[in-house]
Amino acid sequence: MVNLQAGSVFKPAMGDGSIGVIQVHTDSTNDVTLYGSLDGVTFTLIKNYAVDSDLIEEFTLCPFVAISADTAATVAAASLATTSLGASTVKLDETRGR
Repeated sequence: MVNLQAGSVFKPAMGDGSIGVIQVHTDSTNDVTLYGSLDGVTFTLIKNYAVDSDLIEEFTLCPFVAISADTAATVAAASLATTSLGASTVKLDETRGR
């Protein structure tokens, strides 16, 4: 399991059928956006988690994953916001196949 940090790119250990399980907690003022990328250069919005969210869900892993305070549909890797997410946290665990 890894604790994702705002603006930092995470490279999952990809394998056949790689699935990510994500646990998201957003505080009362900071939403969090999950981004994925195939090339590590341009990140595309997967999902935005609004304030006061607590959930666990599954998603197909991308070769590159990041979280950010950004909300744009796409963001360049060099421009991913490193703005503090306050008490919001995102944890990612990888599983293999089904």
